[in-house]
Amino acid sequence: MLFPLIAGALAHYRVESAFYGLSIVDYLPYNLLRTWHLQLAIFWVATAWVAGGLFIAPLLSQKEPRYQKLGVDLLFAAD
Repeated sequence: MLFPLIAGALAHYRVESAFYGLSIVDYLPYNLLRTWHLQLAIFWVATAWVAGGLFIAPLLSQKEPRYQKLGVDLLFAAD
């Protein structure tokens, strides 16, 4: 996915402003990379929270809620 690539680019940016000899400054500003990285982290936490609810609900109630398959499919498509 894109998240580890952005994290790697940010790490290289902090150390030497280059990514294996390529100047990152010309293509991706630091603030843009940092914002994108933070937003992806928040998205992953929110998706995991909803996915956990979709997984735990049938375990606790002993039956599958209506439209649960649709919720799982939407989360899969959002990823």
